[in-house]
Amino acid sequence: MIISFEDDVTHLSINKREVDKLDFTDILRLIEISDEQGKLGFRSLTISFDGYDDDKRMVFEIPEIRKYVSELFERVPHLLFHIDSFNQSDQMLIMCISDIAYVCKGEKMSLSEWLALDEKERPQYQMAMIPPLKKMAEMQKAVLKQSDKVGIAREHMKEMLPLLFCF
Repeated sequence: MIISFEDDVTHLSINKREVDKLDFTDILRLIEISDEQGKLGFRSLTISFDGYDDDKRMVFEIPEIRKYVSELFERVPHLLFHIDSFNQSDQMLIMCISDIAYVCKGEKMSLSEWLALDEKERPQYQMAMIPPLKKMAEMQKAVLKQSDKVGIAREHMKEMLPLLFCF
């Protein structure tokens, strides 16, 4: 895992070896530290996956990452309490546990190829995300429990985490 810091956010880059081995050692340690920070732990982390740049699939399409994220949510159901939305980590994590239907207009390409193109030349994607409602309800309850524990109003949580509370 590569850890970097920017402002008040810690970025966790989980490598392919950790994903393949379902190794949660480092990320669980960092989440524990974030839990101990109370209010300061709210939206203090971002997550990305390293080693998949040449893979033409989107992160949420890679079975190994989907399994890793699903298992991570089993271990840390309040994970979204800690995830900042800056690089859409929250959306990516929810997409990893959801059923996704989408259509790509244009040639499918890896993220690095897509980013290298001029914005007007990039293929466009339209997608629908169908999250597991029972799991989302469990995650909502866990996030609200964490917010109660650290003294953040529930109404504030619902405003700050719209992806979690829109279901």
